[in-house]
Amino acid sequence: MVMQTELSSLNQRELTKLVLSIRASVQKLDLFLAICDHRDLRETLIHEYETTLSDQGITPYRTGLNPKAPSLKVALETLVSCNPALKSEVSAVVTVLGASQLFEVRLAEDKSEQEKFFFSLQWTRESLRQFDFPVVIWLSDAVATGLAKQAPDFWSWRSGVFEFEANKSEIDQTFYPVPSGHHVSSEQNLDNQAARKIEDLKQQIAELRHQNQQSPLLTTLYRNLGDAYHQQAAYALALDAYEQVLKQARIHKQRSTEAETFFKLGGILLDCRRYQSVRTYYQQALEIAIETNNRNLQAITFHQLGIVAQQLREYEQARAYYQQALNIEIETNNRNGQAITNHQLGIVAQQLREYERACAYYQQALNIEIETNNRNVQASTYHQLGMVAEELREHEKARAYYQQALKIAIETSNRNGQASTYHQLGRVAEELREYERACAYYQQSLDIEIETNDRNGQASTYHQLGMVAQQLREYEQARAYYQQALEIAIETNNRNGQASTYHQLGRVAEELRKYEQARAYYQQALEIDIETNNRNGQASTYHQLGRVAEELRKYEQARAYYQQALDTKIETNNRNGQASTYFQMGKIAETLADIAAAQALYLQDLRITMELNDPDSLEISSRNLKRFCQEYPDDDFLAKVSQLLNKHPEQLKEIIDA
Repeated sequence: MVMQTELSSLNQRELTKLVLSIRASVQKLDLFLAICDHRDLRETLIHEYETTLSDQGITPYRTGLNPKAPSLKVALETLVSCNPALKSEVSAVVTVLGASQLFEVRLAEDKSEQEKFFFSLQWTRESLRQFDFPVVIWLSDAVATGLAKQAPDFWSWRSGVFEFEANKSEIDQTFYPVPSGHHVSSEQNLDNQAARKIEDLKQQIAELRHQNQQSPLLTTLYRNLGDAYHQQAAYALALDAYEQVLKQARIHKQRSTEAETFFKLGGILLDCRRYQSVRTYYQQALEIAIETNNRNLQAITFHQLGIVAQQLREYEQARAYYQQALNIEIETNNRNGQAITNHQLGIVAQQLREYERACAYYQQALNIEIETNNRNVQASTYHQLGMVAEELREHEKARAYYQQALKIAIETSNRNGQASTYHQLGRVAEELREYERACAYYQQSLDIEIETNDRNGQASTYHQLGMVAQQLREYEQARAYYQQALEIAIETNNRNGQASTYHQLGRVAEELRKYEQARAYYQQALEIDIETNNRNGQASTYHQLGRVAEELRKYEQARAYYQQALDTKIETNNRNGQASTYFQMGKIAETLADIAAAQALYLQDLRITMELNDPDSLEISSRNLKRFCQEYPDDDFLAKVSQLLNKHPEQLKEIIDA
């Protein structure tokens, strides 16, 4: 859904010029730079030109820069690999997002994200000629200025620059609230009250620096300035202010202030998903906290390091950090801290599929939350207990936990909690094949996410609406929902969300028998899963690549993909996934007339399916084994199947022969 913003006459003129320029550049490479510092205005403009051009037979595509390695060439190559139509003489336009969110400060690396981007652009003229379509690159004013200075060859090669300006009323509403992944790129996007406060702080700093550049008060003023920018999600500006705090703290040997500032720098980068850089700052905060014996800061920093490790899917490392935090919280009798850390330990156990352990941690957290009457956190823990019940396929139990969570979220007017719980109730209804009810819950969730401008939540709910449409075989509708989810995931730099949605777009293409397109989507998902160390995602995508290869009758390739999927599922203890992959590997072996291997693989599938007591999967396995035994009768194999099913061989033989 696009936030509609009424266009000024100036912006309408620029938009008209952009549309005409794109139309004149169809089926040839032209680079158009669109400059806009206002997120909602930018979304409106993109929606306007995509709709107009689509009506004129020009297909719009979007892609995003990876801030870890921001390269226009790589972004376009990846997009083309997933959309082979772009290689043919198709009328298309590609919009590139993400440049405005690149940081100018270098953080803990040799080059800033912006510097990497400018360097990648400077000598790309020849390599970009492979693309035969116009490209619109959206930039903030600050990034456009840096690009002109640091990539002059690229700047001189551009085909046009289009500048869009936000009016006063738009600026006042720009960033309330700001979701993770967005940041204000310049001070013109701050609200009036914040702007006045910030201007006052900057004036005080200027006056004090004029009077006494060594004044200890500068530390406090820069810290307040950084906090003010951070509250407005002006992340780049906050980083600059906090860097000044560090300089002042070092001059005056204020070690506690250094530690606090490193912690705040980590918080900003955590908001922006720059996980590797986050870790560096938190480690520096922790070293000083240990040096100054600040136990509370040690505990909260260990906790935050746990969150970073969790985001990087380093679950054992996350568990170790949380345990260190918990030990200090018990020592200092920090009951609220103990509840929060037990909750996070439960999430880690859940992600490692240690469900009994997860429940124990959640119950410890819940006991403390009830003791301290922390209603909001109780709702969150009931929510997580619902998710564990879901994983154990105890759907009615899950629904009961979610209803408890929802009741508290409504009682405390927690709109985000309500949205999240409606979403999970939708998941439960979906699992129970109650698709109409699922859609109703998802719509309730989506309405709140739009109301609160929760972009990540919107992406997740669009994704699930796509899943429901897919289950109902409404593939074009599913694809439309996934595209909405993907656009937001690119906009917010949600790499895990991008991978998951590329995967589902692959599933839709597979259902439509567009196998090459499916493979391209899966490859794109896999690249991100490897980048983010998402082992479960890798396993699922290797499995689907095996399915595609199987459909294309590339059986040895399919076997190799399935083996990669199986190895990863064994590593992550994904028993359901193992059964599914053993089943598919059995089918490949059977197709290749390797009957002994097929027998062994089908038995492995049956063994795990019986262990998990999954009736749906058992029905599929039993039906397949009946067919297999009819085609390849073997008394020894039949005896092994009988033993697993706890039936007499003669009784089973009668069933097979029936």
